[in-house]
Amino acid sequence: MSLENWNAAIRPKAHGSRNLCAVLPAKLDFFIMLSSQSGILGSYGQSNYAAGNTYQDAFAAHLSRSGIRAVSIDLGPIESVGYVAENRQIQERLRARSHAENISEEQLLTMLRHFCDPSFLVDDADSSQIITALPVPAELRKRGIVEPAFLSRPILSHLHSISPDDLSTSQPTENGHDTPVEFSLKEAKTVEEASHIICSEILLQLAKLLAVDKETIDAKKPINAFGVDSLIAVEIRNWFLKAVGADVPVFEILESTPIAELAQRVTQKSRFTAHLS
Repeated sequence: MSLENWNAAIRPKAHGSRNLCAVLPAKLDFFIMLSSQSGILGSYGQSNYAAGNTYQDAFAAHLSRSGIRAVSIDLGPIESVGYVAENRQIQERLRARSHAENISEEQLLTMLRHFCDPSFLVDDADSSQIITALPVPAELRKRGIVEPAFLSRPILSHLHSISPDDLSTSQPTENGHDTPVEFSLKEAKTVEEASHIICSEILLQLAKLLAVDKETIDAKKPINAFGVDSLIAVEIRNWFLKAVGADVPVFEILESTPIAELAQRVTQKSRFTAHLS
């Protein structure tokens, strides 16, 4: 990333927020900054944008300690308005990589009305940062979705304490515990059948991560032939660990090995296919 590109995203967030506060009156009814979840979860290829958002979060905490009613709202994708809503491919890529939960325009406006309300008090720095719609591990498991790597970070460990009993709207997986891939692998009768299942799932996961149709991914070609970089490879490795029960190094994922052959290797490593050996 060039310095010019770094500053292009940093300046509106950091300099802009600070300058806006400087020119406004000292006593404000409210000071609201629209930040982003990327500051908490990270954003592929956008360390500048992520840093700018964490600046806003810290700036809101600083202002609240100074007696200013400041709030930084860490938004995820908005369903009907904004850049993500207007770019379907970006929306699909974000959903596939981070399992980000959308909020509606109405929910956003409701939050703004709440924080503009004079009766709302920012009594400490902890209440100056609002993070919207993060996925809950227990809900993802019920839906048969492998939790993304960022949910293993200590800063989000409290999300793992939420019980499945608290998630009445979620639907269980086929057998109530295993993910669909794990269930299928345990039911496989032969190594060839298990390898076929894993190969098909690799194609599906790769299509989701790249926001393309599954039919465009050729199993006779290596993963690196589709423009997969180390960041996406880390997501694939995490999926192998959680869904397939196999520890596959990133360098092995990025080797010039056809996907079908990689699936065979993963089948041999999977703890869910131990009954086939």
